[in-house]
Amino acid sequence: MSDRFVSYRGFRSWFCGTQPDFGTSGTTIDARTGKYLTLEDVYWLGTGDKPKQDSKAWLKYRSKVFEPKVTKLLQKLYPEQMEEHGCEEPFKDGLWYFTAKGLYIGYCRQEVYSDSDRSFPDWSVIPWRILKKNNPDLDGK
Repeated sequence: MSDRFVSYRGFRSWFCGTQPDFGTSGTTIDARTGKYLTLEDVYWLGTGDKPKQDSKAWLKYRSKVFEPKVTKLLQKLYPEQMEEHGCEEPFKDGLWYFTAKGLYIGYCRQEVYSDSDRSFPDWSVIPWRILKKNNPDLDGK
């Protein structure tokens, strides 16, 4: 994607017995260090130290801090699209990756039928200008 980041979205599918299943995931790597980045590495909205991923503190941060703030931001950036879509746990899948426009964040659509049948809109992107305000290091300086 750039000299600083390698970021992509992957799709995989498999069969478990006779039932097909599939999933979409994003991967972002710091090209300078080779480190796989977490969402909190690039878009931290909390205060203090970042909690360990999948810990109770991290789950609390994601539901009480991250989700409300990102939902509010997306409502400001994309009011019409957000009005059309909704989800009880909009960021449950944690899909994110960088694009030329900014940070794609997988906001699930209301018409989701099951956890394995997620439908992600193409508009849910947090622009680079907003990301860089929150994390100036994204400029690579």
